[in-house]
Amino acid sequence: MTASPQSSNSLTAAFPSFRSVSPLPSLLRSAAASSSSSLSSLFQFTSAEIDPQYSTSDEVRSHQSIITQAFSPTVAVIASRECEEVIREKGFTNFLDLIRPFGDRVQGKVNIRDSQALSIPVEDFSMKFMDFQLLAQSTTNGREEHGPYAPKRTTPAYISGGDLAAIERVLEGYAEEANREYEEGSEGSGAGLYSYFLRKVLSGMPLSAHETFSHPVACVLAVSTRHPETIDALLGLYNTTNNAPIPRYIDAGFLRYYVLIHDEDKDDIDKYLPITFLVSLFRIPADAARSNAILEKMKRSLGLHCTLLRLSSTPSKDTTPLSKSIWLSAGEELLSFSNPTPLPNISSFDREALIKFTRDLATQSIIPHMERCISTWNDQIASYRRGLAGRVFTASRRLFSSSSRSATPTSGTGNYDVSSSSYPPATPEAQMRKLADYAFMLRDFRLAHSTYDIVRKDFVNDKAWKYAAGAQVRLHLQFVQWLIGRK
Repeated sequence: MTASPQSSNSLTAAFPSFRSVSPLPSLLRSAAASSSSSLSSLFQFTSAEIDPQYSTSDEVRSHQSIITQAFSPTVAVIASRECEEVIREKGFTNFLDLIRPFGDRVQGKVNIRDSQALSIPVEDFSMKFMDFQLLAQSTTNGREEHGPYAPKRTTPAYISGGDLAAIERVLEGYAEEANREYEEGSEGSGAGLYSYFLRKVLSGMPLSAHETFSHPVACVLAVSTRHPETIDALLGLYNTTNNAPIPRYIDAGFLRYYVLIHDEDKDDIDKYLPITFLVSLFRIPADAARSNAILEKMKRSLGLHCTLLRLSSTPSKDTTPLSKSIWLSAGEELLSFSNPTPLPNISSFDREALIKFTRDLATQSIIPHMERCISTWNDQIASYRRGLAGRVFTASRRLFSSSSRSATPTSGTGNYDVSSSSYPPATPEAQMRKLADYAFMLRDFRLAHSTYDIVRKDFVNDKAWKYAAGAQVRLHLQFVQWLIGRK
């Protein structure tokens, strides 16, 4: 980030302890050098660099929470045309924009079971919602996708991160605003500048083959009760996600979570199931009977990962603005700066419904699914690699690969695909890396450390240098997270 001497002096005067608490210029230079140095530099604080009047433990724990939430499960979102029409009538751009802020922090305590069957209470669990269409190509065999259940294509508002130039532009605007507030006499101007920078660096991580933090753990498929055939519409969205031309290094076997959106003010759910006998026999409200009946039909047809999201479209007095997601990437921040729009309002009824929706999604589907995957991969792959047979296999691989290096010095060995610079999702190396990433996202840092250490050696042996560098970075990062968590 470049700045004139005059602006640099004004910023120094505005933030007397800025260089001691938040070494921004050095971080920007190190971030441009490599991902390993930039992530390591986040924790290089010494006692001489810290302001004596500042509480380091609170700041370090705040940064730890930001980093932990940044590497949280990614959930893709796809909605039908009728569903998007309902959401637009409520004043929102799309279904993704409506639910995205509620994934920033799941309300309440979340209990996670680690690999040793111990419970880990988490107060700040979060999920990242992203547009599924970003995973797929815009055309299939040279033609655009069409169909009765295909979502209507719109100009994407989701922009992935990783652009240092955009981060610098956003941070410059943030610092100029803080400097202006300081000159006007506002106290506390510039507070949280380093945390803001750290969050922008880690926001909207782009897709990559060598790590799975941006790969979807699950996909939310949403339809509206306005559709004449709800189950068929959900099955159509399933086929869309199953047949989409996503990158080959992404495992398409992610969890599907089906959502039926019902407009409470337009009671159009009567046409699906006869419920008169339910109302008369059990003496329950008609709306509750309709909701329960169609939800049970969805579970019988699609499985247990289903829910009914009831929203209200009638304007009410108890509305509040819906804040933006705190994990907007720098590109999305710049887009909102160039096209400022007022925040849409949301009623307390809808807010409570969406809070419950995100909590149920996390506690009843996402976390149990990831725990089962971790248990399966740990038993079938990682345990074998840690045993005597696994060590013998690793030693033999190194022996044969070293003897073949003179013949093929530029090609990898094992399951590494040199042409695509990636491992296929079904290979043990890819599943081991996914196991480590899942353990990291669920705060099981012991399992993550041991798995990263094992698979890193395979990456080096296969000359998968980007994979090896990424695993090395995660080794250091998760160790620091675990070390801070113990204090």
